[in-house]
Amino acid sequence: MKLTPPNHGLHTKIWMSASDLVKKGHSDETAFVILRDACNKMDRFVPDREIWSAIRDARRRTTPLWRRLLQQDGLTEEEIEAWKAKMDGLIAEFRQWQSQRTRQEIEADEARYRRAKAEYEALPQSEREQIEAKFRRLV
Repeated sequence: MKLTPPNHGLHTKIWMSASDLVKKGHSDETAFVILRDACNKMDRFVPDREIWSAIRDARRRTTPLWRRLLQQDGLTEEEIEAWKAKMDGLIAEFRQWQSQRTRQEIEADEARYRRAKAEYEALPQSEREQIEAKFRRLV
């Protein structure tokens, strides 16, 4: 494997190559073997920890946050895939429901929002500030 692109530092080359390997679906171990072999052909020694660090960083940056959190919770790949399939199904159901809403329903929702916003803006400033302060404490 050739470490690319030229005119970048060695750390950048290792990280970019690790990212490419991770994106292509290689395991961490396979990526390490490939990178170790490529680094051995260079004119300077690269410690194993530097290669592993690049792989971990590449994995962290290319793995979606939701998947990393589930992995940290100890879910197996099968459980994660089942969870993802369930979420994909819920998203598909929501999109179908959303597409079936009529223009009239959407306009009614928007009118309710405008009325609620006008009611809120009609409140005294001090009451609005209290509501906003309470909201900020919640988030």
